[in-house]
Amino acid sequence: MTILPSKITAQKAQLSNGDVLTLPCNVNYIYLQTDAEAQLAADILLPQVQDPNAMIAVDIETSGFDPMGAEILLLQIGNMEDLQYVFDMRKVSPEIIKPLLIAPCWKIGQNLKFEGTFFKQKWNIDFSHMFDTMLAEMIIRGGSGGRRGYGLDQILSKRLGLDMTLTRRNLAGVLVQANEQDTDRAKKVMQLSFTTMLPGEDFSPAQLAYAASDVSSKMIIQLAIWQMGRLMEPGTNILHDPMASYVEDLEIQKDYETLFPRALTMWDTACLEFKFLEVVVDLELCGIGFDTVLHEKVLTNIEKDYEEYRSAFLDQMSDGVLQTTLFGTAAINPDSPKQVQSSLAEVGIKLESTGADQLAEILRDMKEGTKKYDIVSSLMGYRKSAKLISTYGVKLMKKIHASTGRLHYRVQQILDTGRISTSNPNLQNIPARISWKKAESEEGNDEIGGRAGIRECFVPKEGYEFLIFDYSAQEMRIAAHITRDKGLHTAFKEERDLHSHSASLMYSVDYDQLNKCAKSDDKESREKNGVSLEQYKEAKVQREAGKTMNFASLYGSGARNLAEKLHLSMEQAQELQDLYWSAYPQVKEAMDRYGKMAADYGYSNTILGRRRYYTDFLDRIKWIYACPTPSDLTSKVLEFKMDWVLESGPITEKNLSKVKAKVKKKLEGDIKRQAGNHHVQGSAADMTKLAAINLRAKLLERDLDAFLVGLVHDELIVECKVEVLEEVGVLVEKCMIESQLHFCPTVPPGADGGRSAHWKK
Repeated sequence: MTILPSKITAQKAQLSNGDVLTLPCNVNYIYLQTDAEAQLAADILLPQVQDPNAMIAVDIETSGFDPMGAEILLLQIGNMEDLQYVFDMRKVSPEIIKPLLIAPCWKIGQNLKFEGTFFKQKWNIDFSHMFDTMLAEMIIRGGSGGRRGYGLDQILSKRLGLDMTLTRRNLAGVLVQANEQDTDRAKKVMQLSFTTMLPGEDFSPAQLAYAASDVSSKMIIQLAIWQMGRLMEPGTNILHDPMASYVEDLEIQKDYETLFPRALTMWDTACLEFKFLEVVVDLELCGIGFDTVLHEKVLTNIEKDYEEYRSAFLDQMSDGVLQTTLFGTAAINPDSPKQVQSSLAEVGIKLESTGADQLAEILRDMKEGTKKYDIVSSLMGYRKSAKLISTYGVKLMKKIHASTGRLHYRVQQILDTGRISTSNPNLQNIPARISWKKAESEEGNDEIGGRAGIRECFVPKEGYEFLIFDYSAQEMRIAAHITRDKGLHTAFKEERDLHSHSASLMYSVDYDQLNKCAKSDDKESREKNGVSLEQYKEAKVQREAGKTMNFASLYGSGARNLAEKLHLSMEQAQELQDLYWSAYPQVKEAMDRYGKMAADYGYSNTILGRRRYYTDFLDRIKWIYACPTPSDLTSKVLEFKMDWVLESGPITEKNLSKVKAKVKKKLEGDIKRQAGNHHVQGSAADMTKLAAINLRAKLLERDLDAFLVGLVHDELIVECKVEVLEEVGVLVEKCMIESQLHFCPTVPPGADGGRSAHWKK
């Protein structure tokens, strides 16, 4: 008869060098090394995990960090009774454990993406109903305090006051408590100790105790309970219009309360993120195909451009600089900003820096075809080509996984606004288009390798194609919904070209006439539409102004920012902004109200309830006002890297109050701009995530040979078996539309896309 091994209680983990890690609390674990022992433990745990409201803590220790190659060494499960079961997965069959991992209860853990990828890759388990304490903490903090401090030890210390300490013997042989830095190093050593184990090597008592601590109910489960409480606390909904309570029509008032209730919790946001975690696991494991042959051809063209731009720049500089090579070209290292800056000054091009923005700005002031214009244009082309080679050349090829032949990028699930980011490589930064210098004229250059860009190198596997769908004017539709602006609603209800519509309102001209003129791009279409060249040019300028302002309005761009970006005077930029707000007065009124409330309450929120806190800004205002003297305020300004405060002169007793008021106004303005952007961009992120979640569920439910391989901003990329392209295409569009209607039921939805053999719509 098999019986469970004895329970081991410990709070100290002695390292091989004699140092001792003291855990935040006692662990009580059972170490299971055979199938018989594991089955007994599973039989005890299985009834406990059937309740959807029950909780177990889950963690693993592995031989490495790549789920394709590393193995699961230990699996730890902790229950509410503060008992930890540590399964030695080198000796225990995963089939015994699987029922526990797919049970309906909450699975609590830190950074469960790691566990999820290993479970799916090694055991073919779709890990679900997860409560990730790291993601929960990110949601609770809402971008406040930066991106650090999300390790489990740090969260436990901050939320529960639980700390792990290290004691070591000093030169006198006395045990003393180590400093925080040494303690962190010891924790890292313990974590990495599993990756250096030899085959068949026994786990040390320190390793087992350390592993058990990660699933202790007094630690991780208590943390999750605390976080659940915080996530469920209601807060003021910034999007709620206080004037709605004065609407006489009770039906309208009732509808409004449903759309924008007075109070919102962050629980729905957490549930969305925990479910989206399943999508992230799939994305990272699946990766995306990459055509190395096409990439080589694309890279060849980039390298040709690189050499041509480099030669052109040095040749163009040779007449003006003092030093030249034996071949008569300028003796300049184009990769040295200092040399380039001084050399440009010699030919009369004086710059504060040679950064891309500075070069682009000065190029706008130059007359095309002049010598100075050609010099700056060649330098910009060289810099762009060099960056493409550095980022997307050999470095990108090295990221292809040896065992799958695909690029397995990493997903950062929550940024400040709620959007995701990717790395290794960063899909969001891969240029959609590349302008070739001579690719079209060279013999043999067609779309493959000639005009093709880096994105086209991302391809589906044989027998599959990509379905690429994105939202149409996603953020503007959200803005229409949350501001209830009549002009925006009209544009979407009548399916108008949004940029032409905005221009028609801004300049008080007929929409149909302006749209017709602006789109008469060639002589044939102008003759057909009865549009003169002057009418086309005027309408084109007006539509571009509408397009610019449609985007700028959502990102809180002020007149100064517009003037810099569009190369306008302050008066022209202010006039453009005034025209836009006169076209959409309800957008302006709502954004102003949202911004003021965000500054008052210290956060903004999305339609769903995701919050972004502005504690850092508000703390700065508080600290600035606490400075009693000019020297104190000057020190604080420099500490915050707010040098702009000193541009108008030093801080004195006479202007102390005025400077404080100026800083307060600027920081509150920053809050208002970021809040206006967050309401829209954050809601867009939530919408896209919900669409991805629902699509994944429907593909699994119907057992369709298709899978999501990319999510870039508002774009979904699905790799799909050719035979089911039509069916899956309908599903993708349906999921996107349903998600949009869930968030913006008052605005007609818009999403479209199609099939492609490359990452190219």
